[in-house]
Amino acid sequence: MEGELLKGGILVVVHCETDEETNRAKEVFQSSGAQDIATSQETSSAGIRNAA
Repeated sequence: MEGELLKGGILVVVHCETDEETNRAKEVFQSSGAQDIATSQETSSAGIRNAA
């Protein structure tokens, strides 16, 4: 990916709340001719408390 960016490629990041939103974003990118579409999930921060 870094090589593509150095050649003028564009990196687009989308934050989705649901699987449906993720699927829709992928559909939009695919229909627009995007390349190297990838997804990942964040781990839940539920239960983590502020140490302050």
